Amino acid sequence: MLEILKGILSSALAGGATGLLGGLLSTWGELSKMRELHRHEEDQRKIDLLVAEKEAEGKISLARTEGEIKVQIEDVELQKSSMELDKATYSSTPGVMDKLKGWWGQLARFLLAAVDVTRGFIRPALTLYFAGLLSYIAFQVLTLFQAIPQAEQTRIITSLMPEVINDIMYLSTTILLWWFGVRQKAK
Repeated sequence: MLEILKGILSSALAGGATGLLGGLLSTWGELSKMRELHRHEEDQRKIDLLVAEKEAEGKISLARTEGEIKVQIEDVELQKSSMELDKATYSSTPGVMDKLKGWWGQLARFLLAAVDVTRGFIRPALTLYFAGLLSYIAFQVLTLFQAIPQAEQTRIITSLMPEVINDIMYLSTTILLWWFGVRQKAK
């Protein structure tokens, strides 16, 4: 009987230990599985964040590019409208001249033609004016410069000449590109 009791007790203890060990192994397996699942989800979130960052960078880059393109298109449109205004004439506006009758009509035609002529002469006149003005200033400076003693001339030349040359180059380039550069672009 003692043997039976001892067998039952040892079976119970062995079964309990085996059950406890199986439970621990099962819990450990579940925890490992959950850790792996969490690690996988964490990695997936990191990938999702990277994808979202790349998408945002792409959208920002696209928006910048679209903005630059819009600015370039607006520049072209502005240049085009400027060219159209440059070519516009008031004396040959369709329909307007037909409505002008009598001496008022003649006076209006004359004044509109005068406006067209004036508009046509502005750029060439400004070009000639600035070229003449620069030449006159250069001549006056040279005349005044000759009256200064040699030692002072050297000091003045070294301090002012680079500035004068830069100003003349700036004005000359501006005039030439404004007048001739725009005309070439229009062609």
